[in-house]
Amino acid sequence: MRPGLRQQLERINARMAYLLDKTRAALRGEGKFTVDEIREIQTPIDEMQMLIGEVAAQRSFSPEIRQEVVRYRSCLRDLRETLDQVRAMLVAQCASMQSTRVQFDAVKQWISAFQQTR
Repeated sequence: MRPGLRQQLERINARMAYLLDKTRAALRGEGKFTVDEIREIQTPIDEMQMLIGEVAAQRSFSPEIRQEVVRYRSCLRDLRETLDQVRAMLVAQCASMQSTRVQFDAVKQWISAFQQTR
């Protein structure tokens, strides 16, 4: 096993866990979820993608590597579920904003009609 592989996996998993917690906090209204957060989530995924061949070869020989892979997969599943919830929240917010925009347009038309009758 290449020295440092396990530490890289541990670092990636720790980062993923942190980002998952941060995403869940945003769902609770305790933070923001923007494009920057999506980019931040993509970074450890890209890092793992670069290691995946090496990890696949080593996990059958090393229980520590296998454990980190299981942890990573679990985090990805949790992240997918959380991102689905974020998507639903964003769709709901978009619908709410659309409704508000329609109301503002109606008020604007009413004001315009009122001003024309004066």
